[in-house]
Amino acid sequence: AFLSVQHYSLLGNALLPEPLPQYRRLCFYYSLLGNALLPERVDPVIVGSSYLRSATTGGDAVDSSEVKKVGSNFLYFNGAAANNAAISVAADGLIHDELDFSDQTIISQYQPRLTHSPHKHKWLLSTPTVPDGPIDTAFKASRRHWNIVKCDKCGYHFVPDYYKHVVVPGWDNGLEDINRNNIAFTRYKEAKLLCPKCGREPSLQVQHRMWVCENPNDKFIAAGYQVQPFDAPNLISIPFLVEASTKYERRADFVNFNLGLPERDNTSGLQADYLERASFEASEEDLKTFPIHFIGADMGLTCHIMVGAVGPAGELVVVNTLKCSHTE
Repeated sequence: AFLSVQHYSLLGNALLPEPLPQYRRLCFYYSLLGNALLPERVDPVIVGSSYLRSATTGGDAVDSSEVKKVGSNFLYFNGAAANNAAISVAADGLIHDELDFSDQTIISQYQPRLTHSPHKHKWLLSTPTVPDGPIDTAFKASRRHWNIVKCDKCGYHFVPDYYKHVVVPGWDNGLEDINRNNIAFTRYKEAKLLCPKCGREPSLQVQHRMWVCENPNDKFIAAGYQVQPFDAPNLISIPFLVEASTKYERRADFVNFNLGLPERDNTSGLQADYLERASFEASEEDLKTFPIHFIGADMGLTCHIMVGAVGPAGELVVVNTLKCSHTE
């Protein structure tokens, strides 16, 4: 998801719809990228731009793996996966890359860096993971924009959906049934995304796209933009997506990393509906029938505690749930 706002911005792709203010200090925090971030991603951009090269060179130049001076401003780079990552420097803007893969406690430690800034801008970017994960939660708490397609054949407007609108000729089953063992026997190289109204192939080029807000009447500060592979049709083809779907052991990984959407499966952890089905109001007599009890805790600023038991027939049940602050 990609989001931008007046004061806070939440992003799933590095797409900025408006020019940045004149920041004095802009901090870029990342997860799992290590020291490769600058030489592989940032430095080539600077080298390829005469404007940026002139802004980062000179007698008072600051150019290291942790901070760069751009004109009279400073761009800081730091990680978000270690307890000592937060730096004691005031910032006008924070950019968090791969939010879902960052330590959320560390992310929270960066927020005071904005306290004394008149700008207080924030951008969050991430490949999504599970529903209600960090970037998905941020996207839901925003004015959510989707890149709508206007079919150039019939004028119908729709949001492209891989599992609803992609068709492989001659394949009558669901796309999720295509795997590494049978893809060679399909016509996946002819796969197309079709308009759900007229059934023809629409152009996905920018002149046939528009950002439309899903919830324009909500008063969220953040403006969110969901970026999908269909937004880059010159780089990502439909056959490529079909083939990519067969490269993962877990379908959720394909949905996360290739479709850019949150997804959960049975290996993503216990799901809320499972816990609800396993829960019941246990009386004191009920508890006597369970020979084994156990406790599990999810530790954080808010601790979630569950007490479980194994019944005589080996069934797993939840007999109590608790929630408390980490200071209690």
